[in-house]
Amino acid sequence: MNVKTLFVSAVIAIAVVAVYKQQQGGQGVSGNSHVATPAAIQIYTASYCGVCAEAKAYMNQRGIEYTEYDIEKDEARHRELDALGAKGIPYIVMKGAAMEGFDAYKFETMRRNAGI
Repeated sequence: MNVKTLFVSAVIAIAVVAVYKQQQGGQGVSGNSHVATPAAIQIYTASYCGVCAEAKAYMNQRGIEYTEYDIEKDEARHRELDALGAKGIPYIVMKGAAMEGFDAYKFETMRRNAGI
């Protein structure tokens, strides 16, 4: 195998892994990196939600890992959110506790209580 073939093979393998992880529906620390398994913190969001962006920015700035579920793009996650009884987004879940909306103090209290 020559170098060009090896390089093309590596790029294809990376692309396949990235697509697979994206299909798993999660985002992590940077808001750009996807994780295959859910983090200890899950956040249900939508692109039009300014408070969702605020919550994600807060976590990103502090290096807090989370899994994002975009309810606009994933109907199953939207139904899941409805089943949880949520009335709005962002809806943040960690170790059985949940918060609707975003308040940094309440978020940090939830994290502390969850041991995260």
